[in-house]
Amino acid sequence: MSFKEVGKSATLSVRIVVIGLGGWGKNYPRVVEEVDNAELAAVCDLREDRVQRFVKRYGCAGYTKVEDLVQRESFDAAVVAVSTPAHVSVVQQLVGHCTHILVEKPFGASLEEAARMTQLASNRETFLMPGLIMRFNPVIERILGLVGSEEAGEPIMMTATRISYFPPRTQDVGVVKDLAIHDIDVARLLFNGEPTAVYCRAGDLTGRGYEDHATLVLTFGEDRTAFVEANWLTPYKIRNLRITCTRAVLVANTLTQELRIHNERGVHIPSFRWFEPLRREVEYLVEAVQKNQPPKPSARDGLVLHLITDAALQSAREGRVVALDVPRLLEKLGYSSREALDLQK
Repeated sequence: MSFKEVGKSATLSVRIVVIGLGGWGKNYPRVVEEVDNAELAAVCDLREDRVQRFVKRYGCAGYTKVEDLVQRESFDAAVVAVSTPAHVSVVQQLVGHCTHILVEKPFGASLEEAARMTQLASNRETFLMPGLIMRFNPVIERILGLVGSEEAGEPIMMTATRISYFPPRTQDVGVVKDLAIHDIDVARLLFNGEPTAVYCRAGDLTGRGYEDHATLVLTFGEDRTAFVEANWLTPYKIRNLRITCTRAVLVANTLTQELRIHNERGVHIPSFRWFEPLRREVEYLVEAVQKNQPPKPSARDGLVLHLITDAALQSAREGRVVALDVPRLLEKLGYSSREALDLQK
């Protein structure tokens, strides 16, 4: 860590490097620069023109090779926003050089790659954090604070709609691992557990090689259900959630962060400040580094989400419900010791 001027005082700042400046990755340098107690130490991308654009804008170091970055820079945390197939190789070069690494979802191209990253990080006592940005959306935090309360009651059903037109960024996964994964993660938090079965219908109408639309039904025990719709076919963007509870129905727009609470007294719209989820995510990363604590979400969450999304895609291929026993499946993974998972909880 190094000293950074914040207002009139100098504070110890967390030095962060960003690897991958295309697509979603291009947003991280700006946010790191905006966050108190954070310093953009360096950026890295295969394209020299991208690197130079960010170097000129933020005055940080720039590289086109990760191996050069780790040899020349001192840093506390890294953000990995490269193409999904490159996650493992980049993480392998970073572990041991910093304490925390944020890896954009889907956290490796497969369960095996996610397991490999988890083992690599655990061997070098490095914490991994999947990039699950919905956890840092203020409206989701508000919903999680309401469920189980006297006002809302217990959650019974969640319906999520996450649709938009095909994104311009290069795609190496389909909508299940790129879009639906966020709402699956929210459902896990909402129901405080893992799904026990999943049914999925999906297809590739545009012929791009990955599913461009999917509808999922996830059951959590006997009486709790999540419905998730995701596609890249709709010519406009919708990000909506509806949660049916025993005493209220919560309806949220995660883009505008508006929440409506429907109950026997009518409709209540609480007011709270809009905040950029990505900034909250980076602030949390900085705090985790400063406290040297394991982050939430953790590598374990990344592994579990691969198990669930893989089961969903299996369901779509085979046209049947796929049962899930997440604890047993984690135990069956022969990639690492129990200690490795414990470190990454």
